[in-house]
Amino acid sequence: MRYLAPIVVLLFAAVGRGDSVARFWLSEDNAISSGPKASVINATANVQKTLYLWGRPATGKKFVNFSLHLVANQTGVDFVDGSYVTHNQRTVGVSRYAFVLDSLSVPALESLETSVSVAGGATDTLLNWQGFTLFPSATERGVGPTCAQSEVGCFIAGDGQPAWLMGSLAINPLAIGAVVDLQLQVGDLGINQATVPVGDYDHDGVVATADRTVWSSTFGSTTQLAADGSASAVIDAADYTVWRDNLAALGMVESSALTQVQFGGNPLDPIYNASTQRSISLAGDAYDARITVVAPATIAATAVPEPGASLAAFFALLVIGTFSRDARAERVAPVR
Repeated sequence: MRYLAPIVVLLFAAVGRGDSVARFWLSEDNAISSGPKASVINATANVQKTLYLWGRPATGKKFVNFSLHLVANQTGVDFVDGSYVTHNQRTVGVSRYAFVLDSLSVPALESLETSVSVAGGATDTLLNWQGFTLFPSATERGVGPTCAQSEVGCFIAGDGQPAWLMGSLAINPLAIGAVVDLQLQVGDLGINQATVPVGDYDHDGVVATADRTVWSSTFGSTTQLAADGSASAVIDAADYTVWRDNLAALGMVESSALTQVQFGGNPLDPIYNASTQRSISLAGDAYDARITVVAPATIAATAVPEPGASLAAFFALLVIGTFSRDARAERVAPVR
């Protein structure tokens, strides 16, 4: 896939600079996220666990391309080949990307190490987990900037901001007692965002008649806010005016040099440049997931008396009870 790199750089001319950063994080959550965080996870040895990759583009922008590495800092955890998924469905009939690399791709995405080598002393690494949309269109729209109507894998996170489920993978914890830190890195092909014109309610990169349809179909809503161009938290006439005033406006794909990325949830973690700081972990970057491998839980056995011992105890109590009754009878018997 490295042959794409010069093409990507050529196609994505710089068109402006955003002030916020794009974010990616790992979690055990697959239905809703608390927001960017560094996950601390206990994993049972030899019991596979699924991790989920979440993402959020910079404010007002969308991901059109992403490429990430996932690296372990020591042995003890294997990334399970055949488990890597790049989530690509946006809505029915609409994809996020034209091309993805995951376990279903040809050739399939595979990690650098196998279970045997990880157990034997090698760390595991997953390279270039990615999706690409070189030319965003009505059928391949990227990720963001807000949850579209009926969008798959887009949720309002615990911090009140949208979060997108980007992918998932299984890990196999191997070494009891191992504490393995996982870190995300910018992949070989970087990360590109696109500007989204005001009034582009279906997020296809152009303000057109289809956006008016989104506005009219959600008019009055306070929950489906893709057409909230005026940012009033309700779809109303002002949003129609926003659409009308920006009719025919176009979005533009930005150079990866304009994308700033932060991994995990610590606001003190370093910020990466998606063009110049690829395939590295910057100094001071904390783990994005810490996996502690624990032993399988042991179930305390309940002592069950042997059948013979139970019967002996029963007869002993029966005899004792008989003697007790005889003794009481003698004490109360009248003197003849």
